[in-house]
Amino acid sequence: MKLKKFNIFGWSVPVLCMVIDENLHGFFDSAKKEIVMHKNADEKFHTMMHEFGHAVWFRTGMNQTGIPISMQEIIVENFASAFVENFNEICYNKKTLEKK
Repeated sequence: MKLKKFNIFGWSVPVLCMVIDENLHGFFDSAKKEIVMHKNADEKFHTMMHEFGHAVWFRTGMNQTGIPISMQEIIVENFASAFVENFNEICYNKKTLEKK
């Protein structure tokens, strides 16, 4: 499965689907600057957006704030959930706002 890379504030972040630890849906590898998702994971779109949140977190330096990983997980999970639940509305509103 070929997915497009994200541009996160100048970082080119590829999204890879492969077999990984069956206990993981996905992860953001900050050293390689890539999102990796389990190819058989449920809710792949949600997982991708969750890991996108981690990529933004690292790119903006939030990992240096001392916020515990448990809090980071809550923040990126809530972002991913809100985005996925409202994706159709976000796309509609974007198209509507861009009309001339």
